[in-house]
Amino acid sequence: MDYELIYYTSSRTAEMERVLEKALSPIGLSQSMGTAATDKSELADVLSKSLKKSLLIFVIGGLNDGYDSTDKVLSKILVSNDENVSIKRIDGEKTSGYIIRSNEQIIVALPDDPEETDIILHGGIISELSETYSLTTEEEKAEDIGDVITKLDKELSQTDRVRLVSAPPKPRLYKRSRRAKIIIGILLTVGISAAIAAGILTLIYYILPYTS
Repeated sequence: MDYELIYYTSSRTAEMERVLEKALSPIGLSQSMGTAATDKSELADVLSKSLKKSLLIFVIGGLNDGYDSTDKVLSKILVSNDENVSIKRIDGEKTSGYIIRSNEQIIVALPDDPEETDIILHGGIISELSETYSLTTEEEKAEDIGDVITKLDKELSQTDRVRLVSAPPKPRLYKRSRRAKIIIGILLTVGISAAIAAGILTLIYYILPYTS
């Protein structure tokens, strides 16, 4: 999933991009484009364009607790377009960040401070984005795949066990006893003797009369 990045009176753009990429890429978020605004009117203009094409927007800088602070400006812009707007504050060690939500569209306002931003992102913003947009890390995906394989392995093992239980018994092979072997030997001997005797009788009957 892509997000747009807006710098509002920000001076540490390169550092902030690195922090965002490191924190957000594991859950599948990547920056699509970045723009800048230097005052409220520019911010309103850039934001109105971004809201038409993006569900997730990060605004960096401008959190000064004044009337033109980013969170106040953004909330006013959103309220003018949609009454269903909520604002949630996520505190860092020295400053705070804000999640401004309108239905499934989210604007994240962060301070122009890489260290604070990292703390704020991991303090609740990443988890909320993951829940809202059903995002997962590679480790979680691997665990899900592992669970599926384990479940499948158990099901296959159970099927094999049922197959073994329900399979017809194999025919029992009996070994020939010693007595049977002796009887078979005698029969073979008698048969051979009979064949020899028959041969001798045939010889006597057909050949001897002509020799006498």
